[in-house]
Amino acid sequence: MFLEDEEISIEILTRLGIGVDLFGEDYSIYEDARSRVVVAKNKLLDSCLLLEKREENVQMHDLVRDVAQWIANKEIRALNFSNKNQKPLDERDKNIKYLLSQGNLVDLFSFRFDGSRVEILIVNIGIYDSVEVPVSFFENIVGLRVMNIRYNGGWDIEERTTLSLPQSIQSLTNIRSLIVENVKLGDISILGSLQSLETLDLTNCEIDELPLEITKLEKFRLLNLNTCEIRSNDPFEVIQICSSLEELYFCRSFNQFCQEITLPTWLRYHLIEGFPKINHSISKCVYLEHNYFTEATFKYVIQTLEILYLGENKKGWRNLIPKIVPVEQGMNDLIELRLANDPQLQCLVDTKHIDSQVPNVFSKLVVLHLYKMENLEELCNGPISFDSLNNLEELYIKFCNHMQSLFKCSLNLCNLKTMTLTSCSKLVSVFELSTCRSLVLLETLEITYCEQLRNIITNESRVDDIVEKILDGDNNNNSIFPKLKVVLIQSCPQLQFILPLFSTRDLLLLETIIIRDCDKLKYIFGQHQDVELASLKLLQLCDLPNFIDIFPESYHSTSKGSSYISKPKTELDPIKSNIFSWRHTCCYGYKYKLKGITNTKIPLVFEDQPQDCSISMVTTFSYF
Repeated sequence: MFLEDEEISIEILTRLGIGVDLFGEDYSIYEDARSRVVVAKNKLLDSCLLLEKREENVQMHDLVRDVAQWIANKEIRALNFSNKNQKPLDERDKNIKYLLSQGNLVDLFSFRFDGSRVEILIVNIGIYDSVEVPVSFFENIVGLRVMNIRYNGGWDIEERTTLSLPQSIQSLTNIRSLIVENVKLGDISILGSLQSLETLDLTNCEIDELPLEITKLEKFRLLNLNTCEIRSNDPFEVIQICSSLEELYFCRSFNQFCQEITLPTWLRYHLIEGFPKINHSISKCVYLEHNYFTEATFKYVIQTLEILYLGENKKGWRNLIPKIVPVEQGMNDLIELRLANDPQLQCLVDTKHIDSQVPNVFSKLVVLHLYKMENLEELCNGPISFDSLNNLEELYIKFCNHMQSLFKCSLNLCNLKTMTLTSCSKLVSVFELSTCRSLVLLETLEITYCEQLRNIITNESRVDDIVEKILDGDNNNNSIFPKLKVVLIQSCPQLQFILPLFSTRDLLLLETIIIRDCDKLKYIFGQHQDVELASLKLLQLCDLPNFIDIFPESYHSTSKGSSYISKPKTELDPIKSNIFSWRHTCCYGYKYKLKGITNTKIPLVFEDQPQDCSISMVTTFSYF
């Protein structure tokens, strides 16, 4: 039924399966049918009868496709009107159930065949045209269950072919799925007469309006409007009164008439502006540049959302929990949260004045992005449970100029892999020491333009006490940042050192250190010089006027079984040492004077590098 080498989505297979009654009465909701398609797909993949493609799509191998058409040669027919050598259909052939057509619509409409048993019609229009469907065409295929019409000329609005639906489409009393792509349809109010219609799927189409007539369709389950131009009226005034609707996919089809949205209790919905990549396994997604929701609707929606992006919100909320979502619910279905341009939000969670037990919030959250939140001061005001946010993998905060701290309580961030903090001018610290110990998967740490940042890891204990806690801790490896690969710090003028080191197993995978424009920086690492940076490939230092050395000059520890004391150092300018063997080392843009590094042990194992390595400072230029 599909073109050669065509990639086929799960959604199309589900539309076709429902259309031809493949699932019988064994499914009660659309999602049941989709689940059965996924099971069947996986069986066919395991049997090598289908090929797995991108984004969970599948493809038929040419040989399998040819065999399938040969087996069902009387039921499946493919017509290519651009192929002059094609064998014509026998007008007496009454066995055709599945018909695939390529070429000019006019040729298809003028073609004579017995369509009384046709259940699926897939039409690939190859030539731009403006066509009216003749009355006799639909009268010839009254048993049709699925119709898929698509113009293959591209997504350009001006290149959509024009197709007018005649009154005779009412004769399709059995049609269950109507799928149209890249077509100017105009008035579609006639679809309200198709009482068996369950699925209306329009992609890159132009319609006059979403007609009120479709609200009369008692079996109507799924509506997909993807990148459609709706010329008049607010489509949500119609959508919200489609009482039988189970699933809504409304993507890039908002018009100037869309105001406040009220959503019924749908099982699945995607409301999307822009072009984010959203996996179809996500059941509830809101990705909007503007908040179209009434406050009551938003309170309902946000409790069960899996993905939420709001590009602008002017509702005046000070927090999400408990203002919008009760504390006990905790937004624990949310997987991605992206907020931008909210001038009032001060924190995500405020539990400071809540007397109940410490809540568990955002327990499934994987991605957290915050951008231009003018009054955001912190993520959580008050305690939350230790395992809140324990699935977080990506944290991105940019242009939040009032943010002073991220977390004031201990958290288990055991899955965090990437952290980016940019232009948070009042941020003073990033991690509590106890939270830092949970960062066993952190790979990338990027902090830029945080003018007040004094500590990346903060605590109120003396250094010796901290080391004692680390070495006596429950973590048998006693390692901080064991997976860290990239550290980028730029324009943080209050920082005096970047990271502490407490164990010889710290930073074993660190590959890149880039530090620029940090006026008060004296050291890269705060403590413990007996460490191997065995994976380090690149060190770049730029505009660090007070930089002294990689490590502080001396460190005394009374921790059990350990004594780390550096010996006196001598001045070297430029530096020559047989300790360093870095592949790429750049230090420039400032007057540089090291007290010496002859006893700073950083054995980096690159066998192809000379053991006597010279590190000199360049002060005449900088290309950052």
